[in-house]
Amino acid sequence: MSGAATCFYAYIGFDAIATSGEEAKNPAKSIPIAIIVSLVVASLAYVGVSTALTLMVPYTDIQPEAALPGAFHQHNLPWAEYIVGVGALCGITTSLLSNMFSLPRCIYAMANDGLLFSFLAKLNSRTQVPVTATVTFGVLASILALIFDLEALVEFLSIGTLLAYTIVAASIIVLRYQPIENGVTDIDADGDDFDVNKQKKAKALDIHAEEYGKLKSNFDCFRFLMTFQPGTVPAFCTLMMGIFMLALAAVLSYGSDAVTNAEGWAIFLIILFTGVIGMAFFIICIHYQNTAILTFKVPFVPFVPALSMFCNAVLMMKLSYMTWIRFVIWVTLGMILYFTYGIRNSKEARRWNAENSPEVHYFVMPHQSLCTINGSIELQQPANHLNTDSDSDSHTLISHKEK
Repeated sequence: MSGAATCFYAYIGFDAIATSGEEAKNPAKSIPIAIIVSLVVASLAYVGVSTALTLMVPYTDIQPEAALPGAFHQHNLPWAEYIVGVGALCGITTSLLSNMFSLPRCIYAMANDGLLFSFLAKLNSRTQVPVTATVTFGVLASILALIFDLEALVEFLSIGTLLAYTIVAASIIVLRYQPIENGVTDIDADGDDFDVNKQKKAKALDIHAEEYGKLKSNFDCFRFLMTFQPGTVPAFCTLMMGIFMLALAAVLSYGSDAVTNAEGWAIFLIILFTGVIGMAFFIICIHYQNTAILTFKVPFVPFVPALSMFCNAVLMMKLSYMTWIRFVIWVTLGMILYFTYGIRNSKEARRWNAENSPEVHYFVMPHQSLCTINGSIELQQPANHLNTDSDSDSHTLISHKEK
C-alpha cells in the first residue's frame, strides 16, 4: 500500500488533457475519450512492464535506482541496458514537457480569473502562450528539484495528485445533485443550454428539472431536509463524508495494531466513522440527480466517486509524516494567498460587488443642471457642461450601476 501511494505520481500526466480543454474543438466529448484511452494505455504499459520485471528477477533483487537496467544486467544483456536507459531518458523528458504544458495553463486560468497575480495571465502576442507563467513556475520547479531529494519530491507529488483526484471525485457528486441554474448543462453547437434528448430522458424518468437536487418524494420521514436549498444537503454530506473518510483511513493506517488486537477505542472509532459515512452516503442517494448535465457522465454516482475518495484517503495515509508536514505548509501558504488576494480580486467577487452595488440615476434635463442622486447625496454641475438641443423638449433618463 505504501508503494502504491508513493508511485501514484505516475498518473499525474492526465491533468494535461483536462487543462487543454480551451484549445479543443469539442472538449465535452474529446476530453473524456482522451482521458479514458490514455489511462487504459498507460495502465496496461505499467502493468506489463512490472509483470515482465518480476518474471525476470525476484522482486527482492530489484534495484530501486535502476530496475530494468539492473534486471538486464543480471541476465548478461548489456546492450539492453543502453536501450532501456535511452528510453528512460525520453520518458523523463516527455513527462517534463507534459508538466510544463499543463502547469502554465492552470496558472493562466487562475490568474485570468483573478485568483493569482494578473501578470501571470499575460500571453505572448505572437504565439498566444503564457510565457510569464511558464518561465516563473519553471524556475520555481527547478529550485524545488535542487533543494529536495527524489523520495521527498515523489511523495509530495503523490499526495498532491491524490488530493486533487479526491477533490475531483467529490466535485462529481456535488455537481450531479446541483439544480439547473447552479449546475453544468449540456451546450451543443447551436448554443442551446439544455439538450432536448436529456429533457426527454428526464421526462421519461418522471423527473422534472425543478426537482434536481431535492429530496425524493418517497422519503417523507426526512422532510426537514426540504427546508434547504436544492443541492445544499448533498454538497454538505459530501464534505462530511470526505472528512470522516480521512479520519477512518487514519485509524486503519496508524492504529492497525489496535484494530488487529480489537482494542475498544479503535473499534468504537471505526463504527462511529463508518456510521457517519454511511448516513451521509444514504442522504445523498435519496436526492434527485441532475440528469441534464455533462455529455459524458460517470456511472454509478455516488458510489464510484465515494469509493474513489476512500481509496485515495487510504493511500494518502500511507505516506510519511514529513510529506504531510510539507503538504500542510504549502496548503497554508496557498490559503493565505487566496484569502489575502484571490478572494478579493476574483471575477466572481467583482461580479458580486457589481450586482450588489447601489444604483445611481442620472436625470438629464434641458437648460438645467445635471443632478446625480444616490441616496441622500445630490451633486450639481453647471448647465454649460451639458450638450443639449435648445429646441428639444424631450427628456432623457439614463441609469447605470456604480462600479
